[in-house]
Amino acid sequence: MQTMDREELGRIIARYAKRLNETRPNELYKWEATYCFQQHWNLDAENLADMVKASLAKASNLLLGGQYFPSGMLVIYAADYPEETRAALADLLDERKPLRDRLETFSQATNQINAARNEKMKAIGEKPAANTYQDARAMSVYLAFAHPEKHYLYKAEMYRRFAKRVGVKVPGNKFDKLIEYSELCEELLEVLNADYPELIQESDNLLAPEYRDVDPSHHLLVQDVIFFATAYDWPPEEETEPLGEEAPLEMETSAYPSYADQDFLAEVFLHSEDLFEMKELLRRKKNLILQGAPGTGKTFAAMRLAYAFMGAKDASRVQMVQFHQSTAYDDFVYGYRPNDAGGFDTVPGVFVDFCRRAEANPTEAHFFIIDEINRANISKVFGELLMLIEADHRGDAVIIPVAQERFAVPENVYIIGMMNTADRSLALIDYALRRRFAFFEMEPALVHPNFLAESAKGGEGVVALVGAVSALNETIAADPALGRGFRIGHSYFCVGEDAPADVAESIIKYELAPLIEEYWFDNPGKVEEEVRKLEDAVK
Repeated sequence: MQTMDREELGRIIARYAKRLNETRPNELYKWEATYCFQQHWNLDAENLADMVKASLAKASNLLLGGQYFPSGMLVIYAADYPEETRAALADLLDERKPLRDRLETFSQATNQINAARNEKMKAIGEKPAANTYQDARAMSVYLAFAHPEKHYLYKAEMYRRFAKRVGVKVPGNKFDKLIEYSELCEELLEVLNADYPELIQESDNLLAPEYRDVDPSHHLLVQDVIFFATAYDWPPEEETEPLGEEAPLEMETSAYPSYADQDFLAEVFLHSEDLFEMKELLRRKKNLILQGAPGTGKTFAAMRLAYAFMGAKDASRVQMVQFHQSTAYDDFVYGYRPNDAGGFDTVPGVFVDFCRRAEANPTEAHFFIIDEINRANISKVFGELLMLIEADHRGDAVIIPVAQERFAVPENVYIIGMMNTADRSLALIDYALRRRFAFFEMEPALVHPNFLAESAKGGEGVVALVGAVSALNETIAADPALGRGFRIGHSYFCVGEDAPADVAESIIKYELAPLIEEYWFDNPGKVEEEVRKLEDAVK
């Protein structure tokens, strides 16, 4: 077993302790999720799928985010193959067996379940699932929820970055990583118990009694320290030299107000894990699409994600455009414009012009934000830039035929697109572009603590309506003709304190009812039933 750099570890813990009161509200969901799991978990339950769904209801971003759906897949397996899934989970959680054997067996078992399910899907003409999503990260969550005194929440990128901080080499095999991560956590726990009893007590004091009870060994505290070191404290506060190639792009610009992760989390109804994930995707791919149902705050989040990445509210380094059916290469890359002499000049489009400005300021990140990115003909709009925007081709130049000029997309340009998943009029996004972007799903945040506080400002009617829409979203997600991408987002209910007393009724009549009519346009009875449920909730 490798030993951590205790001096650097001490610095991390000291900064963690200093910011504990600030960061804990954003991380409390880990204790809540563990508590929820332990309240509902019962492998002998008659309806295994309902039990799994209830147990993992609070796990949200630990088991769901972007294109990562382990909890949803596990519920599907439990519904379609309950006994096989029950046996696989029982084996995974059996602490009498060696951990590696359990990890490998569970992976094999879920692959077999998925293969059997895919055969059925193909037989009825439906698309099979290529991925079980039951990876080491997901298994660590199940284990840590069931046995928080023995296991830790694991994430490969979090482990890699923390290991780099404390001078530990990360192994190659996926299961080796999880096992050695657990050993590293045990060493950190020993340090906390021996040298930081006051910090442990302070952490406990910030938890409700029921949350303290689910983590008596303080394994979640250990995980919290590690996540702090990789998200809140990366690069370290006292670092003056760049820590990795990407660090200079996030250095704060003193001429503009600072904008830290906690500012983002105070304004956007996402968890710190989500923000960490989005930043990592931007670093790796340089191109990110926020996709989701209407009202999930995609445009609002995109601008603030740019600020959080830059560390400053510097609007001069951010440009937003909106695509539509008439958006063309001429507007985006290069086009002809009439001149005073009766001829035509070649004029750079909005993206090329933005890249030129970014190129002149290479040490700072610049963000180009595209709303409704899938409304335009992507191949025609981007042209040869489809290659140049790839992370591996940043800095590579090609000749723009229209202008006969060499052009490259700079390393310091990041692209964020937004895409509504509930618009039937739109074709699927161009596959050539899809390969060049990472996709992060914006979930309806109807149970996020900050949203609940915000929606409560609208009064009892809005609070009741939020609860009814949560139930409606489950119905929408379960409908084969609709699905998760058509759920109703939270922005409908952020009405503020000055909203009229009948604002909930108004939201139903003028915003939600028309949407429901569109969703079930061929089933008037279903429309009437679902609208009536919302109306009854606010009476």
